[in-house]
Amino acid sequence: MTKRAVGRRTTLSDPSVPDNVRATFDKIRQHTKWDLEAIFQHDHGGNFSAALIIAVCCEAISRLLEKPTDYYLAALFTKHGVPAPIADGLAGALRHGVAHVYETLYLDAGAMQLELVISWGARRHLAVRRDPPGVYINVRTMWEDLRSVLDHLHATLPPGGFLPERWLQKDTVHRVDHRHAAAWRAWFAAASDG
Repeated sequence: MTKRAVGRRTTLSDPSVPDNVRATFDKIRQHTKWDLEAIFQHDHGGNFSAALIIAVCCEAISRLLEKPTDYYLAALFTKHGVPAPIADGLAGALRHGVAHVYETLYLDAGAMQLELVISWGARRHLAVRRDPPGVYINVRTMWEDLRSVLDHLHATLPPGGFLPERWLQKDTVHRVDHRHAAAWRAWFAAASDG
């Protein structure tokens, strides 16, 4: 077990949890590749799962590299000529939709509402549907684009690097209601070993 500083307190952590930016990035990259390669082995049906993993990976590397939350996800759209404000809207709707309701969100663009449609590969990436208005997101194209981003960062990120304070304090700990601390201890003590 190693010790890792989290704010003003020290916690014991699993030695497999990276303690620097490069190692953390490499772990995110590898797990994303394993998960998406497993999903894309199927002929159909993994579009929401793939979109969720892509969104989560983009958010993780954005936070790790101290960028805005949707920075890398929006970049997957701007790469294809989508203007930044529209890319930000697409990224937010995709990420919040698949992460929170496992469905895409509609984009409210004033008098126009667009449906965000996640395609397994049958539709051209970022093509539009005129009636009813919609935008196709091809998850296979998104994975190719994300893989390029990950490969570029893998080639250019220096070794080591201090983890951002936000990563240590907020992004690696989920605080539970402390009024239930005794219940957590009792449950943990009674649970089976793995």
